[in-house]
Amino acid sequence: MTREELSKLSGVGINTIENYEKQKIREPSIYKIEALLNALGYELDAIQP
Repeated sequence: MTREELSKLSGVGINTIENYEKQKIREPSIYKIEALLNALGYELDAIQP
């Protein structure tokens, strides 16, 4: 999946996704992470350490 596709599905900006990938954002928004996970078919509650 491209950044563009993920951005469209999640509503999270392409630049934000790129910054997450490059670890330029130290504390990502939990709401944006949840949106990204949902776009990829996961639920935040389903993630276990």
